Amino acid sequence: MILIFMIYFCVLQVSARENHEHSLTALRKQLFENYYADVRPVLNHSQPIIVTINLTLLKIQQVDEKRQSLRTTVNLLLSWNDELLIWNKSEHEGISNFVFPYNRNVWIPDIMVSNALDKPAELGLKEAFISLTHAGEVVVWTQVNFDTSCEIRTKKYPFDEQHCEILFTKFMNEDDKLELKATDNKTNLEMYIETAEWQIIDNYVRYEIDVYDTNIGRILVRDIKSGVSKSEITVLI
Repeated sequence: MILIFMIYFCVLQVSARENHEHSLTALRKQLFENYYADVRPVLNHSQPIIVTINLTLLKIQQVDEKRQSLRTTVNLLLSWNDELLIWNKSEHEGISNFVFPYNRNVWIPDIMVSNALDKPAELGLKEAFISLTHAGEVVVWTQVNFDTSCEIRTKKYPFDEQHCEILFTKFMNEDDKLELKATDNKTNLEMYIETAEWQIIDNYVRYEIDVYDTNIGRILVRDIKSGVSKSEITVLI
């Protein structure tokens, strides 16, 4: 009797899984059948899309005096609302969200790191994953290394201060089409890995409007090797 129950239960589980996968396939086909990833996903094209940016600093890899550069590893989280990717979950087996790898299949804001060392840097989206909710909320997560230019000044060593920036800017979209916002007034340091050379002593994030819209964060670090010199790394996100 128990064996029969277990077999019946397993069959139900497999059947439910198959129904879910079938519903998800049908939903994705419905959503993307007439979707164009190069078109801003708004119903009212006079309204901007607000993109929020969360930068989690994982590690300061290198502050290079010779190359005048800063190398960091970060987790980058972008989110916005896509008004063309909304569905009624009650009509699709209760599916409220799903995750898929990025393959240029959804609209992505044209954000770049403008002070990348060699050329304006992409955001590592080739390895990104996308979460989409039934309300149209798009969340993109990726981990990436950034090499950014930084003027390293050592004349006052061991009391030198360095001001390094990571500049996230819009590439083509105008201000009334795309707005950038930071999710917090602090750079996320929850996953930061301490190094033998740098010690972070403070940081903040602020929003600034210049030639480009940018969000600015500042991280204060101390050069542990000298014991007394203080270096300041500014992260504009």
